[in-house]
Parts: sequence; structure tokens; C-alpha cells
Amino acid sequence: MGQGRAGGRRVPAQGRRRQLAQQVPARAVPAPARHRPRRDARHDGKLRHLGQVPGLPGEREGTHPQGHPGDHRPPRHLHRALHARVPGRPGALLHLARLRRQVEAGRAVLGHQECGLGRDVRCGRHHHASPFARARPPQVVRPGDPAALPRGDPRDQEHPGPEVGPEPRHPPRPVTAPLAGIRVLDLSRILAGPWCTQVLADLGAEVIKVERPGTGDDTRAWGPPFLKAKDGGDTTDSAYFASTNRGKQSVTLDIATPEGQEIARGLAARCDVFVENYKVGDMKRYGLDYESLAAINPRLVYCSVTGFGQTGPYRNRAGYDFMIQAMGGLMSITGERDDLPGGGPQKAGVPIADLMTGMYGAVAILGALRERDTSGLGQYIDMALLDAQVAWLMNHNLNYFVSGNVPKRWGNAHPNLTPYQAFPTKDGNLILAIGNDSQFRKFCTVAGLAIAMEARFVDNKSRLANRGALVAIIAEAMKTKTTADWMVALEAEGVPCGPINTIDQVFADPQVIHRALRMDLPHAAAGTVPQVASPIRYSRTPLEYRSGPPVLGEHTEDVLKKDLGLDAGRIADLKRKGVL
Repeated sequence: MGQGRAGGRRVPAQGRRRQLAQQVPARAVPAPARHRPRRDARHDGKLRHLGQVPGLPGEREGTHPQGHPGDHRPPRHLHRALHARVPGRPGALLHLARLRRQVEAGRAVLGHQECGLGRDVRCGRHHHASPFARARPPQVVRPGDPAALPRGDPRDQEHPGPEVGPEPRHPPRPVTAPLAGIRVLDLSRILAGPWCTQVLADLGAEVIKVERPGTGDDTRAWGPPFLKAKDGGDTTDSAYFASTNRGKQSVTLDIATPEGQEIARGLAARCDVFVENYKVGDMKRYGLDYESLAAINPRLVYCSVTGFGQTGPYRNRAGYDFMIQAMGGLMSITGERDDLPGGGPQKAGVPIADLMTGMYGAVAILGALRERDTSGLGQYIDMALLDAQVAWLMNHNLNYFVSGNVPKRWGNAHPNLTPYQAFPTKDGNLILAIGNDSQFRKFCTVAGLAIAMEARFVDNKSRLANRGALVAIIAEAMKTKTTADWMVALEAEGVPCGPINTIDQVFADPQVIHRALRMDLPHAAAGTVPQVASPIRYSRTPLEYRSGPPVLGEHTEDVLKKDLGLDAGRIADLKRKGVL
């Protein structure tokens, strides 16, 4: 007789659930936690009632009232019931499986409710109803929204006990971009900061770019070339600006004015991330430093990007990419040898110190957001161009540490590998990138060189010791064929090689075309603007490019109305004062 039976008769389903509930230990099914003050372990452990919190003017509806605003876990009694032991009742596993499915359905809704800011908010991405927020008006509860039901609401009692979980009132929205629901307030300009925030925008974050009224980001004027307007004339936006600011909303705001500072604080209170690249001390003078903003938004991740960081003897210096490439050692190892024609230090062809600092900044922000999921708190990030430049010298740093020898310039050659450089061909140039002994032997076979097993060339250490002789032999051989002929022969044997393409040749390359790296996005003044797609390719959540770079102030009114509740009259007044 199975244990799911009683006296030979099958117990009705409702009776089985009653029996199961009776056999679950009392400690496993406490009174619903939502009727008691919940201890929020992600903060200071004190008991908190986080219902209606006064705050900033213009706050919109939908902030999550149950404990932590980003809390998407099931009610505590359901969570415990899932893991309760039911001795002697194997059939109970079926009920627990059903219960688990119900809880997961509840999670799906609670984790994807639309908050009052009109965006998808996922776990850990809600605005924190914090006791630090002093000017927020009472919540407006959206009818029928389970994530917005206040404690004690009778509708919250529809499913008491462990039998069922929260009932979805509408299907969850599909997850798209990885950073959907994350909001970024971007007070950076030029390149390092804007590159960082463009990466975040590509990943789905909503980025609000704050710019000076009248002129905007300095790089808008860094042309020609300028984007072409629909009538064929030049716009006021350079191609340089367009390369680093897609997917952002432009808000003009003078943060040197008290009203501008108040607006910036109001926006920061509703954002997850704040990025700036002002000189050390400027943000504090405006009341927009990390300490001031964390007081009204403890969940804010704040990233400062400067030339030399917030500490140290150079902290008050301005820092530009060119000088950082020089000070950070890059130019000392870039360029042809001094004993050859054209020898001397060279900067990289792109502002690599800015770009790498922006990438490091984006990674740092993502890490801080992930940590916030655990702690519930934001933090401050101090990014310096010089730090980033020194860090990514990589093998040159370790070569120096280990050998004591100061690295020098090798032109197009590699300090640790050979042959690994450019060679002239019959009609151009070809890069050889030999990374191991097997590839070297294959190259020698293709080139008709019987040198692969000579003692002076048999391995990379020997080849480096005899670099001059080896390069001379290979250089003579490479002049006998065209670049295309060499590529066909070498690629057939798996020898890494490639042409030195110009930019037009890059975008005519079949691989680049296949990967759709060039794309066009909408632009308010130009109609469309050409862009280069992000190299990030997700399998499940492909990136969605919402818009091209904004024209100056394109979104000022929309953002101030939506986020701060400013009406048309107030916005017009601020424009007359030069605040917007």
C-alpha cells in the first residue's frame, strides 16, 4: 500500500494538501513574513519599514515597497516550504514541485515589473527607498501590480500559507539587453568617459549625457569632417563626437548654477551609475561629489575618470591621451629603432590611453553593479589614465621587472618573438606572426628556406639571439612574390599572416562585411549616421542599438518632464536663465 493512500482509497487532492501541510514542521511554515518588519541583511541589519519614503520632487510611481525595492525573492514562508523536510511522504515531492513552479512564476513577475520611471527593472536595479532620500513624495501604488502592493493590503492575502505563490497578473516581459533597466548619468566629455558610457549604452543601459548649454561636449567641434545635414550642408556635430556617443540622450545643463546642480542631483537620485571626468575637486564644489550623491542615493555607482587619479602628487594636473602615452612609457616602445631611418618615439595611431581607460571604467562599473546585488550599496571608482596606460604595457613591464633591462623600440617587430613583424613583398607589405616552432617550420617549407632545423634558428630563444641574420634571410625571400600570392600559400599551411590594410580596405574586407561591423543609425539632423558596431556578440541577448549620437539638448525637455516632473513653463524659465 503506497504512502499516498489511506485505507485503500486515494485521498482527494485537496485532502492530500491538507495532510502535507499538517506534516510540515511548524518551524518550516512561519506566519507570512510580509506582516512583520523584515530584517534586511544587505544593509545594517536593523529592522526597517520601507513603505512610503519622502523624497525628491517629481518622483514617479512604482517603487517596490516590500523591504528592499529590488527584492524579487518569494515570500519567506514559501521559500522555507520549498526546502521543508516531510518525513515518510514521497508523494509530497510532487506538491513541492508544483509549489516551486508557482514560486518561480511569481519571481518572473516580481523581477520584471515596470517601475515608475517607465523602464524594465530587474533584480537589484530598482531605486532604493532609502532613509537618506529626504524629498521623495509618497508612493503611488499602481493598481493590480503585485510588486507595488503595500504591506497589509487585503489583496496580498489571496494565497495564504504554503500552497501557492504570488499569482502573475500579466506575463513577464522578455529580457533583452544585458543592462536593460540600468540608468547612467554621464557628465563626462572628450573620450575616456564617453567611450565608457557608450559601452554601457551598447549593453542596454539608458545613458543621459549632460552637456554645457550652447556648446556641448568639446568634441562636437573637433572637425572637419562634420556630419552632413539632410540638405547636404554641415551639421554642428563632428565625426569624432559621433564615434563615441551613440545611444545616449543629450540634456543641456549648466552645473555651475545652483539650479543646475539641483537638477543634476535630482537626476542622480534616479540613476544607478554616475560618470564624470572633471578635475579633482570640481564635483565637490558643485555639490555633485560621491559623498553628496551617496547621501541621497546609497546605491549609486560613481566613477571618476581623470588623468592621474584622486590621490598623489599629480592629482591636480590635467591629463590628455597624448601626454599620458608619453608619460606612461608607451611612446618609448612605439616607433622605429633610433639607428634606422625614421627612428624615434611615436604615439599610437588612436588615443589608446583614453580608450583603454574607458574600457577599464566600464568593466569596473559592471563589477560594482554586480557587487551591489549582494550588498545593496554603490561605491566610488577612481579611474586614472596613467594607471590604465601603465597597466596595459603588460609584457614590457614584466620583461623589465624580470631582466632589469629597459625595453626599447623594435618598430613593427616583437620584443619576445621572431619572425613577428612586417616584411616588404613584391607589391606591398605582409605581416608574419610566427608564434611557435611548428609555424616557423611550416613557413620555411612554403618559402623554400632550408633553415628551420639549423641550431641558430631551431627554437624561439635561438631565433631571438640571431634575429638580425634571420630577418635578413626572410626579407630577401619575401620580395619574390606578391602579397596575395604569399597569403594564399601561407594560409594553406596554417601560417599566420595578413596584409596591412588601409581603412577603406578594412571595410571592403569580406570578413568585416560578413560581421556587419559597419551600420547606420538614425540621427535627428543628418537622417542617418554611419557607425561601427560593438565587437560584443551575445548568443541569447544580442545588442540593440536604439539611436545614433544625439544632437545637443535633443532630450532635455523629455528627461526633465519625465524624471523631475518639470512643466513647460518651468523649463522655459530655466532656459531664459541659461541653466538649460
